[in-house]
Amino acid sequence: MNEHVNLIGTFPGTKEQKRNVKIKKITDKDHPCCGAYGLIAAQTLQPKQLIIDYLGVVEYQDGYEATSDYVLRYGTDLSIDAGRCGNEARFCNDFRGCGPEPNVCFMNYMDEKTKHIKVGIFVNGNRKIRKGDELLVTYGKSFWAKRGIDMSGQQHKK
Repeated sequence: MNEHVNLIGTFPGTKEQKRNVKIKKITDKDHPCCGAYGLIAAQTLQPKQLIIDYLGVVEYQDGYEATSDYVLRYGTDLSIDAGRCGNEARFCNDFRGCGPEPNVCFMNYMDEKTKHIKVGIFVNGNRKIRKGDELLVTYGKSFWAKRGIDMSGQQHKK
């Protein structure tokens, strides 16, 4: 298996994936992203399920916009920047200040039908995600460090 691939299998296409999510404006005053948008489960999601692909402009090495909040690094040489073009996946917020832990994660996978390697958002762990729940990922410590924000003492909403 390719060192950058976590899973190989047959996965749902774009139309099916879009049924899993909706974008919603966040109105909760206690939410760190109040006034912005979040990615919400449009139906119950099963453990380890592919929810949606992370789409954007693929850049080689340092060709990505360093200030973009929508860059996802893929290995050491590639990145996906959904800042200027992408899909619903770019509205997935960091879990800090919203929940005790992420309920989704980014994973690389190979679709056996197309043989394409993709990056998707998957349900994290063995628990279902209920319809209406916000999908929350970890952006990682380096995301916050590059913005001069120390998240080590961040309290998480229970």
